[in-house]
Amino acid sequence: EAAKKAAEEAAAVGDEWKTVKTKRKKKPMPPPPNQANATAEVDGSGQASLKLEIGEFAGNIIGPGGSRISAIQEASGAKVDVDKATKSCTISGSADAVAKAKEAIIDIIGSQRRQVVELGAKRS
Repeated sequence: EAAKKAAEEAAAVGDEWKTVKTKRKKKPMPPPPNQANATAEVDGSGQASLKLEIGEFAGNIIGPGGSRISAIQEASGAKVDVDKATKSCTISGSADAVAKAKEAIIDIIGSQRRQVVELGAKRS
């Protein structure tokens, strides 16, 4: 009733109501591919190799000046190659080293994805 009265008063004064367009909400990000169960291929020499899909998180894995990828390689003992063009990451080394590097990369992707989703929720 108060809204109706306010509309009548505004009409009497000559003010017009304006229609305000609302912004569309962004679509939620798709869930990350389940790569936690991905297994490395081991060749005859005991070296393991694993390819992970990293999507738009290549920069997060590399880190500022390559610091994060260097830390992953040093901590795990595996070699990590990030290909921004194919949005994938190849990890090679011993089976244990590949498993440690894979866990670190999946953790980075997961934490970055949570931050993006939380920021999206705060913006809307």
